[in-house]
Amino acid sequence: MTPGTQHGKTLLLYFLAIWLPPALLIAIVTALLVNDQRKQAMHAAVMEQQAEVQTAEKILSERLSGVQTDIVYLADQLQQLDSIPQTTGLFDTFQRHHRQYYQIRLIDAAGQERVRVEWREDRPQALPRQALQDKSYRYYVQQGLQLPLGSVYLSPFDLNVEHGQVETPLRPTIRVVTSTGSNHRRC
Repeated sequence: MTPGTQHGKTLLLYFLAIWLPPALLIAIVTALLVNDQRKQAMHAAVMEQQAEVQTAEKILSERLSGVQTDIVYLADQLQQLDSIPQTTGLFDTFQRHHRQYYQIRLIDAAGQERVRVEWREDRPQALPRQALQDKSYRYYVQQGLQLPLGSVYLSPFDLNVEHGQVETPLRPTIRVVTSTGSNHRRC
C-alpha cells in the first residue's frame, strides 16, 4: 500500500468516525419524529372520525325520537277511530304532512295488513283491500306482537320486502312498531 493510499484510508476512517455517529443520530431522530407525526396524524384522524360518528349518532337519535313520538301519536289517534275508512283518512293526512314515511300500515294481531297507505306518484295512496298482505312471518311483526302497550320497536336497517321479494329499486328501511291499544292491532 502506498503512503497516499494509506493517508486516504486514514482520512476516510477519520471522516467516518467524526460524521457517521451524528448522521446516524440525525437519521434515528428523524425516523422517530416521522413515526411520532404519523401517530399524531392517526390519533387526530381517529378523534375526527369519533366526533363525526358522535354527531351522526346524535342526529339519528333525535330523528328516531321524533319517529317514536309520531307512531305513539298515531296509536293514540287510532284509539278514537272505529272504522277502516277513518283509519285510512288518518294515515293519508298524516303522511301528507310527514313525507319521510314511505308506508304506514295497520296490521292486526294475526299479522294481516288491515290498512296500508304509501307514497305512489308523489302522493299518499291507500292500497285496495285485495293488495293487502299477510306480514305475520316478518320479524318486525313478530317483535311488535310481543310489545307491551306503550312500547315502540325500531328494527335494524334492512331492505323493504313486498310479496316475499326485496323491493326494487332498493329501499333501505327502518320499521317502527307499536301497539294501538287493547284490541292488539299494530301499525
